[in-house]
Amino acid sequence: MPSNSTAAGASPGQLMHEFMLQLGRGARSGNGLAAMHASGVTLPQMMALHILQTQPTCSVNELATALGLPMSTTSVLVQRLVDKKWAKRSENPNDRREKQVSLSKSGLNLINDLDQDRAKTLTRSLADLPKPLREEFLAVVGKCLAVLRAMPARIVQKDAP
Repeated sequence: MPSNSTAAGASPGQLMHEFMLQLGRGARSGNGLAAMHASGVTLPQMMALHILQTQPTCSVNELATALGLPMSTTSVLVQRLVDKKWAKRSENPNDRREKQVSLSKSGLNLINDLDQDRAKTLTRSLADLPKPLREEFLAVVGKCLAVLRAMPARIVQKDAP
């Protein structure tokens, strides 16, 4: 979505996407991608780690569905997470054929470090907004988060809107 577009006719997703692009454009220091690169984590791996943070144990198939990736790709991704000690893989006690994946302490530390870096960057970018607008925006975001946090976690299907 071009930066000169208006809210008229834009979908909520388009508006949020442009908002995040504009926030990132205003970042003066701290770069999430540079921090991810320095840590050696790829974007798909980071997405998988975030899913494992909200869904503490899931099967490789559930993770593939949530990521929208084929099982073969997800199996390789999980192996790399396990090799880097960011995730653990174990047998499902109810079905030995199925492997379960969970976040390791090292993986949780990685996510927390990268999330803190991103939060600092976003805080600096939001500081560019006029204070009354920033306070109003943050109040609305807080209300939305309260509703979203109350919803049960779910694995999103690939075809879901």
